[in-house]
Amino acid sequence: MVALWQGVLAAAGGLVSAVTAAVWFMQEMLLYHPGLPGRAYEETPRDYLLPYEDAELRARDGVRLHAWLVTRSSLAATREAPTLLYFHGNAGNISHRLPDVRNMSNFVGCNVLMVSYRGYG
Repeated sequence: MVALWQGVLAAAGGLVSAVTAAVWFMQEMLLYHPGLPGRAYEETPRDYLLPYEDAELRARDGVRLHAWLVTRSSLAATREAPTLLYFHGNAGNISHRLPDVRNMSNFVGCNVLMVSYRGYG
């Protein structure tokens, strides 16, 4: 009976070790979503009928960051509306978040500054 339990524990330990090793070696694929869209812009706010301006922000170290400022339909409405700063997360780029921004613009009535992270656009 003791030998049976030793065998079960050894098998369970081997299984846990194999799963741990698999997670360790595949951690980049699990964290960085390699199957998600790339870094090229696939659409612009114009494709969603959103008025916008291209913007460029310069970091303290001189790196230029691309951004889109999605505005309201008129200058007066743009000036009165609040502006939301939008960061897109760790996968894709700002073009992949345009449906979210369209909804914020249409339903919340705000301007949205979409900032592209370093290396994402």
